[in-house]
Amino acid sequence: MTTATASQNGFYKMLRSIRIPPVYYFLILIFLAGGLLDQVFADGQIFTNPAIMLNIIVRSVALGIVAVGQSLVIIGASIDLSVAYTISITAVMSSYIMVGKRKMFPWRFW
Repeated sequence: MTTATASQNGFYKMLRSIRIPPVYYFLILIFLAGGLLDQVFADGQIFTNPAIMLNIIVRSVALGIVAVGQSLVIIGASIDLSVAYTISITAVMSSYIMVGKRKMFPWRFW
């Protein structure tokens, strides 16, 4: 056995030890199917046009904030899942986190 074979065996052993959740395979499949549908029906204009991609991302941010807020409500074992309440709580928590240490504690200089 040579050193090249030993290092290849270690590499393949490492690859087999990595456990990828099946949901990632599903997400890759959805992305590839979206790209295929883009090529067939929109002549590849969606993924290649930065304005359209930016619009999709901007509109997805609000849904992402609501999803994070709903997750926090579910983790906290609360029953109220109203979207307006969840959005307001998430906005308050996000702004509190984004303030940073210097704004929260102005008397400290680190």
